[in-house]
Amino acid sequence: MALEASVRQAMARKLAEMKPQMDEAVTWIEAVTGLPMEGTFDEWLRSGVVLCTLVNKISPGSVKKINKGSMPFMQMENISQFIRVAKHMGLKESDCFDTVDLYKGNDIGKVVSTIHAFGSLVQTRGDYDGPQLGVKFAQANKREFTEEQLREGRTATSKIAQGSAGHMERSEVTKQGITFGNTAAGGAGSSEVTKTTAGSAGIMQRSSIKKQGITFGNEAAGGAGSSEVTRATAGSAGVMERAEIKKQGITFGHDHAGEAEDSADLSKTTAGSAGIMERTDIKKQGITFGHDASA
Repeated sequence: MALEASVRQAMARKLAEMKPQMDEAVTWIEAVTGLPMEGTFDEWLRSGVVLCTLVNKISPGSVKKINKGSMPFMQMENISQFIRVAKHMGLKESDCFDTVDLYKGNDIGKVVSTIHAFGSLVQTRGDYDGPQLGVKFAQANKREFTEEQLREGRTATSKIAQGSAGHMERSEVTKQGITFGNTAAGGAGSSEVTKTTAGSAGIMQRSSIKKQGITFGNEAAGGAGSSEVTRATAGSAGVMERAEIKKQGITFGHDHAGEAEDSADLSKTTAGSAGIMERTDIKKQGITFGHDASA
């Protein structure tokens, strides 16, 4: 009993909130049928006579026979006929109330919503120009195309297939070091190397490098002409150095890279200490062999 009372209280609150919509429905039904409301909203509609009269005014002859008796089954039959005609005219199943919602008062709010939906539906009928209720339903906008238009549509490339052709771009990119590819889409003419394949050609650089000792390779990209040794293969040729070395005793090799100027002489590389080799003075006792100093 407590649950039933709680449900009825919730329905009463819902119906109170829908009072403006209920008043609009009453006004519309009265205007279409010419029948004034008697009693409460649900009492006025419970017999189904007003509802059957409503659909017959909108679509004459929809209900062949309206039961005037007070027997429950007759009144419920009238309500069922209204629902059947409304669905036949295009009202969705989800927008229709059930017979018991009205006759037993199970959900009067649903009855109000159904009448509003039915009022919106009848506005789409071309043969109806009477009073209106609710928002007009959207109507289908059927389009007719000629055979030529259909043929062009079948052969045309769709926008989905076109993708970004003709307007694809890349954002500006700040790049470091050696790079390949273009900053923006596009390329050179068909007779030239495209920007995509050119990469950093002509602009490739390396940062300055501090190098120690003997080195190979260029500090910057590029090379000599085809008849010369390129910088890449030249390495440190012409600039190779050794640090100053203090040597003791007999030595071989040069202090600095290079060769003798006279090809008839021994090169400095093979000469070693020739001509400069010395022995320190030696104090000798008795019989000796050899020189005191190199000659």
